[in-house]
Amino acid sequence: MTTNIYFDVDGVFNVTNIGTPPWGWDDTVPENFPHRDSTRQWLHSPTLIKHINHLTTLPDTNFYWLTVWHERAQTILCPYTGLAGQNWEVIGKTHSQNHNLPNWWKLHAIQDHTQQTNPDTIVWVYDDLASDIESMQWVRTQPKPILPISPNSYVGLTKAETQHLTQYVTQQTQQTTTP
Repeated sequence: MTTNIYFDVDGVFNVTNIGTPPWGWDDTVPENFPHRDSTRQWLHSPTLIKHINHLTTLPDTNFYWLTVWHERAQTILCPYTGLAGQNWEVIGKTHSQNHNLPNWWKLHAIQDHTQQTNPDTIVWVYDDLASDIESMQWVRTQPKPILPISPNSYVGLTKAETQHLTQYVTQQTQQTTTP
């Protein structure tokens, strides 16, 4: 079984408010790194990054960036955090630039991409997902299994959400390798 995993950046790998209380990772570290035209402070967990990097080693699992960061996720985020996402395909860039789309561009991008790639299952990790009614309706009405993970933007991807993600993806890969 092939699993496509789509990641946003802000509110997932980092918290959107540095004043946020600890979010469950014991090794949360602040860093300053170049972002767009300025330096931005970043708060992330190296342990979270290790968990995601482990998932990239699983068979039949494909990772994609679905974020306004576009290529900056590959060229800025990954080198600074150690995330093994430099080669993840960036999807949705043309969708994000099309202001004529009637709904949220990320929904159109993931719909188009999953139609093209036809995965057996999908994981969508996006902090605003739970508040986007049309995206959640699409998730609930798909014939294929979809795991939606919508971290709190001020908290980022938690240990519990990461464990759920890991269990789900591991289960999918075991179905692939079991005769």
